[in-house]
Amino acid sequence: MDSIKLKDVSFEEGKFFKKSNELINADSNATALSELLFAVGMQVVFVDEDNRVVSTIYKEELRRLYGPDYEKLYECLENYLYKSNDGETIYDWTIILEDHEGNKTNVNVVEDAELKEETVVLTYSPILTDKLVNLEGDYTLLSLKDTLLSLIEEGR
Repeated sequence: MDSIKLKDVSFEEGKFFKKSNELINADSNATALSELLFAVGMQVVFVDEDNRVVSTIYKEELRRLYGPDYEKLYECLENYLYKSNDGETIYDWTIILEDHEGNKTNVNVVEDAELKEETVVLTYSPILTDKLVNLEGDYTLLSLKDTLLSLIEEGR
């Protein structure tokens, strides 16, 4: 993934997403790709019948972000989104949540991922639903453009 770089984030101006402060502060092993898919995916979400947040990322948006590197990105996604891959996958993404008594729980962030013809669909753990959608308090409103720029600055 090192040779694949974001090309243009200018069209993301004015797009925002909420993220609970609990998730922001949680210990996580998120990769740059999982963070990117999360940030872009939070633009189009719904909660399914099993109380899981489902995000949809349109490939056209990824094409705009990555320009000529899109084909390389697509190859990475083909491997990254499937459990059968011997390397690191999105299913390896975990966070550690701590309750009010100090008990810690290791949570797999993504339950399911699909690479469809024109979309990438991610289904998140139902444990995280109240931390991803309908946030009322204790959250941070993040700029999609600034989030993507910080991934670039970090060399991710």
